[in-house]
Amino acid sequence: MNSPTMDGSSIGQARTDAAGEVTCEGGELPPPAPSPTPRKLDRGWLCQWRREILATLAPEAPQHHASLPAPGCQFSQPGEFEDGEEALPLPRSPAEPVIIRQLARHPLVAPDLITFYEAISEVSLPDVWNGYFVLPAAQVLQQLSTHGAVRTGERQLAVVFGNDGGGILFALAPDGRVYRSTTASRQHGFEPEPVAEDLTEFLERVREMVRRYSVGAVGPHPDPGGP
Repeated sequence: MNSPTMDGSSIGQARTDAAGEVTCEGGELPPPAPSPTPRKLDRGWLCQWRREILATLAPEAPQHHASLPAPGCQFSQPGEFEDGEEALPLPRSPAEPVIIRQLARHPLVAPDLITFYEAISEVSLPDVWNGYFVLPAAQVLQQLSTHGAVRTGERQLAVVFGNDGGGILFALAPDGRVYRSTTASRQHGFEPEPVAEDLTEFLERVREMVRRYSVGAVGPHPDPGGP
């Protein structure tokens, strides 16, 4: 099982074949067309996103160790979940709302990241391909306090919010765009172009990655952070 370490290798690149079709080396997903404007995240959408990922991975249990605690997701409609334990929200740590409020006051933190944490505490998918993680709010705040923000390829500041199992970092800029580090390090820079126009697009690609994993797609793992 891969763990969210800070060491690892970079990932393949997209290319265009002779017919003009976009393909990806290493079996990766081609990047979708960019959104014209960032989309605002919605808590209901996030809770549905979580539900779909858990339902997709359910046939693999207990082989996988997915964890998506969601104290902000409350499902009141009968039959929304087959598992009765999903009918009520998970208890939230007393410190978590305080941490989320502190994070929300930081000038570099995009509003969508706050919306995410109001619904879902963290994402841990260590057994899906190389492993993918969205850090808990407390860890994001601690890293901001200790290391500060990172600079993207466009030289704007961004906040690290996640990583893959090889240590490649994902950072969210104040305008909502997602960037990926070039190596498993905060100091070695980030790719010049965003890998997703907003957090919604990034999470959609994570969901597609999980779907491909569940159906046994062959070849090297895809990358939700593309290209």
